[in-house]
Amino acid sequence: MKSSQETCYIINTVAFGGEAYIDIAEMLFCCAQIVKFYIFTLLLRSDEPPKGSFFMRTDCYNTAYFCISPVISHSRKRGFKMKKKFVLSLLAGMMILSSFGTGVFASETAAYGEVTIENGDRTLTFTEMPTGILCCYSGEVLMKLGLDQYIIGTSTNNKGRISPLEGVAELFEGIPEIERSHENAVACGADLIVGEVSAFQEDRWGTYDMLEEKGITSYVLTGTVVEDETMDSIYQDIENMGKIFKVEERAEKLIFETKEQIAAIEASVADIKEEEKVTAFVMDSVSGNEVYTTSAGLESNLIELAGGINATKGMADSRWFTTSVETIVATNPDVMIFNDYGNEEMLQESLDFINNNEALADVPAVANQDYIIIPLAYAMHDLSAVEACKIFAEAFYPERFL
Repeated sequence: MKSSQETCYIINTVAFGGEAYIDIAEMLFCCAQIVKFYIFTLLLRSDEPPKGSFFMRTDCYNTAYFCISPVISHSRKRGFKMKKKFVLSLLAGMMILSSFGTGVFASETAAYGEVTIENGDRTLTFTEMPTGILCCYSGEVLMKLGLDQYIIGTSTNNKGRISPLEGVAELFEGIPEIERSHENAVACGADLIVGEVSAFQEDRWGTYDMLEEKGITSYVLTGTVVEDETMDSIYQDIENMGKIFKVEERAEKLIFETKEQIAAIEASVADIKEEEKVTAFVMDSVSGNEVYTTSAGLESNLIELAGGINATKGMADSRWFTTSVETIVATNPDVMIFNDYGNEEMLQESLDFINNNEALADVPAVANQDYIIIPLAYAMHDLSAVEACKIFAEAFYPERFL
């Protein structure tokens, strides 16, 4: 597949009397983007693309503007009627082009086949490769599978941009951040959105049905739709993305490598006796005199893989729950894990709450100031969970990692 710059260059060459070979499918794709660009820049009376648009990608913006800017300038002089006529003409031209491209698209669909994915209680069926991903989580799996070329936007403050994994943060550079709304999900040109189950609400990116009506498939991260999230949930997402984008071998390799890393951590702490295991209390956040902690889920799983015990495992039906200081006293943890939301003031509030509470003075973790501070993103549905597991194990049993 040629880049948008190459495709637009070829269209320009043909339009101005030059000679060049052009793939019909690529030409149709580029024409569609140019029409979208024209509508945004002309009808909205702006020379800038909308925030989060596909055209925020520099190569697409520049080449499309080169293609269409002379007509925009001319149309503005002629008034709105000319604008409407031109837009309709472009759309009609695309319909004519699409009649020539039918065979191309049919052959591409046949080559892709049909991919069926079980995603929570839904079954997703793909008959063609998605062309634009809106990444609403850290996206490390996508990047490690080499799918960065398909990502046309991310949610704002996307944690993948500060990923500890080699090369991931750099791959996010130049990909626009898109403010969360259903309108922006549609406008950005995505045909696949990947995110947590909570992302697919009417007042966020839109419900499954709302997005499906616009030709957008919603893929929910496995860990957010299963009863208890573990590393297996991440492996499932890797496998599913491998199937959808026809990179199964890469997916298998990534799963194998990730399992090897986890196995190496487990091996380092495998012979620790149950009575000698470190007990860890997860301090997610504080509200008044209550703390928010975890009963199950990925962070709890990572503590166990690192050879520790989650002090509050199984204390609630939900993965996360609110409890009191008395629970910390009763569980008497050796270590406190503080989840860092990237908000220094919020983190300090949690630290002060623990350090200044007299009832906790004799709790081993507090008395010894045995604290682990970890970015919350490391324990959230993606590959940096391996890094979190390693941090836990090295803090629990430092003598094993000299």
